[in-house]
Parts: sequence; C-alpha cells; structure tokens
Amino acid sequence: MAKSLGMKGEDLNEVFDGGEQAMSMYYNPKCPQEGVVMGLNPHTDLAGLTILSQQNEVEGLHIKKDGAWISITPLPNAIVINVGDMLEFDLGIFCLGEWVDGS
Repeated sequence: MAKSLGMKGEDLNEVFDGGEQAMSMYYNPKCPQEGVVMGLNPHTDLAGLTILSQQNEVEGLHIKKDGAWISITPLPNAIVINVGDMLEFDLGIFCLGEWVDGS
C-alpha cells in the first residue's frame, strides 16, 4: 500500500504506530421489517482502512456526491475498501471529499 501511495513502508508504519485498534468487526443483519429500517448518521470512518462486505443485497453504503447521497448497489462476491480519516489526516494526501462529523 505504501508503494502505491508513493511512500516508504516505514512512513506508513508510523501512521499505524501504537496499535490502539488493529481491527474491529461489525455485522448488521438485514432488517426483517423494511419499513422500520434505521441507519447510521452520516459519518466518516476513523480507521486507516475500512473493508466492507455488503451481504444479502442490502444497500447500506451511501456516498455523498454533488451534495446528494447516493446508494451503492452491492456487487456479488466483492469487497469495498475505504480510506479512513487516519490516512487522510495523517498523510494529508487524500483529502478529496467532504468530512462529515458523525457525532
């Protein structure tokens, strides 16, 4: 990953130094009552990377483009890798989007 970012490996290691959170996993099952589905507030992911596997054809991922929220249709057997805030802020090279306070 460091090479593709034009960095030395040890520079990227510094971003993740300390290891406060090496990995967390969440599973949000499909709601059986579609009319009462609740989602998360708009937010950004704090980690360095988020690896997302959208299961059961649930369109749970949305991105904000040109001021409008767009649902991302899951692709079978695919994963989505998001660059998180830790890389955006620490490296200062990925600040392409709008930061959303999820609190």
